[in-house]
Amino acid sequence: MNGIDAATAFMITHSGHSWWQARYADGKVLSEWQTIQTKLLLPVSSGRTSRWEEVPKKGMVGLRILCPNGMVGELEAPEGYKFFQLKVGGVDISTSGKGGRRYMSGHLIGLVMEVNGRCLCRAWEPVPQSVQEYDVLQKKYGELSLGYRPGREREIAMLRKVVQNYQIMWHLTDAFEDNIFDMKYQHIGRISLDVQQLKI
Repeated sequence: MNGIDAATAFMITHSGHSWWQARYADGKVLSEWQTIQTKLLLPVSSGRTSRWEEVPKKGMVGLRILCPNGMVGELEAPEGYKFFQLKVGGVDISTSGKGGRRYMSGHLIGLVMEVNGRCLCRAWEPVPQSVQEYDVLQKKYGELSLGYRPGREREIAMLRKVVQNYQIMWHLTDAFEDNIFDMKYQHIGRISLDVQQLKI
């Protein structure tokens, strides 16, 4: 990872998720883990997220996404108030007995290029094929569990273990265009200009 020391790169890799990093015209660099309200200002997976709306936008000239596979995506602009970032996800209500499990289905960074809302984006997201494979396994497990018949306990338990341990593959997308007033990416829709502190 360019500009990242070996120890930090190691922690990013082992955190298992992506992080944003902002660069300013005066040379300052602000990393997501420095904005999380915790005693450890390191890229470790704590389950907490930063508040992007509190990050200074004035003078921001670059925004990066640092991925746990070692890849880095960066967007650049000559002025601040043009960048945005957000994490897409939800709550899996099918998780029994735990009140739902939070999940992330994408981490997006973007740069507004025109007043009509046209933007350039990069995203850390699941590989569609691995998501399809996981969905097939989960569906099969659900069907076995619902259509339970005596003698299938071992088969159900084995499939449950496979589903629980299945690792969905992720990748960094190439740059793509969208529009902040109607984001097609994962059906996000309109982005809040106030929350993102965007000046069009």
